[in-house]
Amino acid sequence: MMRYCLALALSLLFFMVGYALGATPATEMKKYKAVHPNCEACGRAPAFMKAIEVHHIKPQHAFPELANDPSNFAALCRPCHLAYGHAGDGACRRYVENLREVLALRVIKENK
Repeated sequence: MMRYCLALALSLLFFMVGYALGATPATEMKKYKAVHPNCEACGRAPAFMKAIEVHHIKPQHAFPELANDPSNFAALCRPCHLAYGHAGDGACRRYVENLREVLALRVIKENK
């Protein structure tokens, strides 16, 4: 419980510092989405029910210092977000730390 409280306090501190500097996760994610308009896993453009979501590769609650870091973002459509970003876990409790490598392997397999 103590570890959770400490992580929560650190998360809040990083958020407040970022907010004071004008860099919140929401603003950084909007910028990332503007540069990456298509899904990085399947290449799909945004469409009805397949909107592009910006996924934190390492979750904010566990790595608050990476909440605003674009290298920790991936633009994924909803199906790919659940399948690749959270390893098929609908409750989003799991995450794929090596997501960049997984996506790169997927692209290589498709190009063969």
